[in-house]
Amino acid sequence: MLVAAGIALSACKGAPPSIYCVFESEVLAGGGCLTECESRCNLQIGAGCASATCVGDCEARASGRSTDCLDASYSYWRCLRVSGLPQVTCRGAEPVFSVPDNVCASSREVALARCPALTDASAGDAELDSGGDGGR
Repeated sequence: MLVAAGIALSACKGAPPSIYCVFESEVLAGGGCLTECESRCNLQIGAGCASATCVGDCEARASGRSTDCLDASYSYWRCLRVSGLPQVTCRGAEPVFSVPDNVCASSREVALARCPALTDASAGDAELDSGGDGGR
């Protein structure tokens, strides 16, 4: 019995949980599974204000977050993507993510509660802002 339990536990060390996978629409990425950073950067590319290092920069910022924060952020982002949001525009070279106040509100609150370091001005985290102008 212990051997079977050991095999089951080692199998858990494989792929990351599915919560870390955002399934995009066919229009954006062929229906593929993307990380949150890849998904964000695809939207920024579409808007015309993604840097050449967008994904790497985003992943570097995310690497310092707690697991609870990452889970909440991914859950919120997935909720937004299912709703066809956020809308992205560019203010110079900076992306501005716009989300109506009532969309994914409970997921947003959880993300803000679990990610206390996130502020309205946090680069790459503008999707946590709500309101028609991305909270700005």
